[in-house]
Formats: sequence, C-alpha cells, structure tokens
Amino acid sequence: LKKNPKFPFVAFEEEAEYNIMSDYALSFYKAVQYLVALGHRRFGLVGGPLQYRRQQQIEDGFRRAVREFGLESRPEWNTRLALVSDADTLSEAVGWGRGLFRRPDRPSALICTDGRAARGILYAACETKVRVPEELSLLACSSQTEAEQSFPAVSSIAWNAPEALFKGVYLLRGLMERRTLPGHTIEIEPVMTIRKTTGKYFA
Repeated sequence: LKKNPKFPFVAFEEEAEYNIMSDYALSFYKAVQYLVALGHRRFGLVGGPLQYRRQQQIEDGFRRAVREFGLESRPEWNTRLALVSDADTLSEAVGWGRGLFRRPDRPSALICTDGRAARGILYAACETKVRVPEELSLLACSSQTEAEQSFPAVSSIAWNAPEALFKGVYLLRGLMERRTLPGHTIEIEPVMTIRKTTGKYFA
C-alpha cells in the first residue's frame, strides 16, 4: 500500500484514510442504561490501558452513563488491568475481585472491558460466594465464543462482523468505482447479547 497509495483499501478498527470503526462508547452507554432499567444503581468498571481506542471508548461510554443517570461508582469499585497475557489478566482480575467482593459495600453491577477479566471476576465471585446474577450482574466486551465458554455464560458486547463486512464491501466498491462517498469513516454499533450474568436487582 505504501508503494501504491491509490490502491483501493478499507481498514477495519484501525486508523486509515477509509475505515470501518465500532462505536463502543455508545454500546456501553446503552449497556449501563439496560442495567439501570433492571434496578442497578451502583456500578464498577474493570478497564484496561487507555492508549487503546476500544478501552478509552468503553470507559467514556461508562462514565457518561454514570454521570447522566446519576449513578454511584466509587473509586474502589473501579480498576484498570494491564491486559497483557491471558494468565496474568486472569490472575489480576481474580485478585482484585476477591478484595472487592469481601467489602460490605460493593457494586451490584460490573462492566468489564475484556472477556478474560470477566472470567476472572466470575471465579472470584464464586470463591467468595457472591451469586451471579442475583447479587452481581456482569457485562463484558467479549466475543461470542469467549462469552459462552464461561460459566455462567457472560452477557456481552461484541464486534458486529456481519454489518462491518457489509459496510466495508460497500465502501470498497465505491472506491473501486470512483464514486463520490459520503465520508471516509463508517461507524457501526457492536452487538449486545444478554446471557446468564445479568439480571434484575432487588435492593
């Protein structure tokens, strides 16, 4: 592409002249809104390094929802994991979760920006006898495969592959046919799937 910059090219989830990008901020804003409708008012966030666009977007959507819906989210209910190796991420999430779930004042809902972290949180909840979803609802950014390999199966937000590919082909054909395009970036909304880790909260 460097040798032939005029070659038609569309990128997915990365910076380029023409690309397809997911709006995780909007998706996680709606995820918190969904949990609020189930009665949750106390929220925590298990995040990751903010130099990654998806991590920053998820945190932005979460913070916006907390602010606009007047929710409680204490500093001790929030953390950022390094998200390096699978083993280290699981270990870090389990350790943090153990400390959180031993607190008498803990959130009723957690948002995880990584599927591996969600699995660690579930393990810590089981170990400390915190019932999911009766006492804790959990929703994560995770692929379908990863979410359904956990027990209980994790409610998740995932990349919308069918729409991304459809919009990507549309954009690429426009470039190949030299049509005037409405923009260089097309934003799509990731897909939320409700499984077994989210439920109504009864105070």
